[in-house]
Amino acid sequence: MPGARRSPELPRLPGAARGSGPSRAEGRVTDADSRQPIPGATVAFMAPGASASARTDGRGYYAIELSGGRYRTAVTAPGFVAPTDAAQVSIEERAQVSGLDFVLYRTATVAGRVVTASRTVLRGAHVRVQRARAARRMPPSEEAVQTDAQGRFSLVVPPGEVVLRAEADALGAALSTPFYVRGGAHLTGIEIVLGAGLTVSGQVVSPGGEPAAAAQVLLQDELGSRRLAVNARGEFTAGGLQVGRKWLQALGAGFGPSRVSEVEVRPGGHHHLRLVLTAAKGLAGRVVDANDQPVPGARISVRPGGPGQRMVSLAPTLRATCDADGAFNVPAVPDLPLVVTAHGADGASVTRVGVAPGSTNLVLKLQVAGAVFGQVTDGLSGRPIQSFTVALEPRWGGGPGRSPRRLRVASASGSYELADVMPGAYRLVVTAPRYGPAAVEQVAVVSGHRVQANLVLDEGGRVAGVVVDPRGAGVPGAEVRMDTGWAGRPALTDATGRFLLEDVGRGRRSLSVTHRDYDTRILPGVSVFNGQTAEVRVELAVRAGAGASVRFSGVGIVLQRDQGRLAVMRVLSGSPAALAGVLAGDLILAIDSRTTERMSFDDAIEAIRGIVGTPVRLRLQRAKQSFDVDLLRQEVNIPGKS
Repeated sequence: MPGARRSPELPRLPGAARGSGPSRAEGRVTDADSRQPIPGATVAFMAPGASASARTDGRGYYAIELSGGRYRTAVTAPGFVAPTDAAQVSIEERAQVSGLDFVLYRTATVAGRVVTASRTVLRGAHVRVQRARAARRMPPSEEAVQTDAQGRFSLVVPPGEVVLRAEADALGAALSTPFYVRGGAHLTGIEIVLGAGLTVSGQVVSPGGEPAAAAQVLLQDELGSRRLAVNARGEFTAGGLQVGRKWLQALGAGFGPSRVSEVEVRPGGHHHLRLVLTAAKGLAGRVVDANDQPVPGARISVRPGGPGQRMVSLAPTLRATCDADGAFNVPAVPDLPLVVTAHGADGASVTRVGVAPGSTNLVLKLQVAGAVFGQVTDGLSGRPIQSFTVALEPRWGGGPGRSPRRLRVASASGSYELADVMPGAYRLVVTAPRYGPAAVEQVAVVSGHRVQANLVLDEGGRVAGVVVDPRGAGVPGAEVRMDTGWAGRPALTDATGRFLLEDVGRGRRSLSVTHRDYDTRILPGVSVFNGQTAEVRVELAVRAGAGASVRFSGVGIVLQRDQGRLAVMRVLSGSPAALAGVLAGDLILAIDSRTTERMSFDDAIEAIRGIVGTPVRLRLQRAKQSFDVDLLRQEVNIPGKS
């Protein structure tokens, strides 16, 4: 990095990872909002059995020597908090790498009191951060604090939108209303009321309708997941609930769980549920390796799930271990399609989705992992980019057996490798500071093989602007993101409604803005150029109902990839596409004469969105027939749930 200074001490981490090193990494630690350097910050690299750290100098620079390998990192500084989504860092052996930068967010202080429903102050209640949103997901800054004799508390919190949780044994838990706080600010007057709220009650019964006294009920809402006791008549009650959607499910020994029941809790409503347990069904089978030999000790996990299913169970994952013959038996599984995963000791695994409960001869053949490797270079100079992040995302048909992978790389040669990748189709995205993202839309990983994917990054652009309400006043705490050509985390607008998004890819892009008090707005047609800043102004409409509407300019279709083909997943009622007869399931072969076969998903979205009143032609395929449809873009509104 230009102007970087060598720190007086360069700690080295001996023998903590593969390779003999030494490697040298250096970079900056800066304030995420002001972009000013943070002196005195501690940057720690950790691997099994050892760790090393360095402190930043007066200009926020650090330097450290260590062996090549893979590390976890932790960056700390008084009065700041780090994001929670930091990836592992891979350091190339004998590399001299600059630009391994980190950002921290300045914390804030909030104060208030906890009272009961009768307005009595509550001493000894525990208060902590329930949720915090900033440009990145933020952790609570400290453990829970207790209220004093006057029910007062003071808590250090991350910046951005924050929700506090108060809890007392006798009165349960409650949340504060969401509030926005700037880094370094001190906010007072927050009040949390315990013991108030609404009630949901019900009864758990067996498949035959008898009360299930030995059951328990799982409840999930904005407070998280809780277990509710059931009395001798199978009855349960959950009090102190806030308005909103809740999910409940009953579990009972010797039975399968009930279906998940969803209830919308509202003042004055009658919220009484009947949860019916299901007959227990077993699941049995065996695990074999690639040569069809049994795998003793293979670990089995079972949970409900099928293709496209959501919120099918609150119950914990069931687990089992294979015996000496590779056989397993799970005696009671939910009466739902199942996701079954097997893991071998050597890292091989396999996942089956939609397995029928009651199956007794299930054979799971373990697959050996593959790897993805390559080089990342600068598009202008052709030189290697030394510090970047690689993200590998499962594509169509992936299922839960192939989870996303994210790795931050420090490499003098610009090289990377992701090992232990399960076979299947993936999308590879590479990002780096000051560059727009680059992607390989389909990377096919084959069992036991390494696949190469090289990427070229070009200088990124910036999108800056202001979010305002209908009166023209700035809206603080709105979440802003780019829908396409960008792989960063959402930014939150400041106290004046201003925001800045960096490292946006060149091209025509769409910007999305959300806020709890306003309808979501998608602004298409933002032109981004390398190294330049695009200025935008976004006006939000005040939310009319309980749920936010989504407003954008387009033709009213929702897209998806269907085995690599671009398809219509949904057509919005009353939209230009609906009026023209476009149907869900139609394949899109071309957009304005541009074939979609080699078009990225992002490019397809931007090609269809556009300015109100402009035309777009889609070539569609339905069954074996293909035809053209001419559409005129309009303002489209997706109503929220009231």
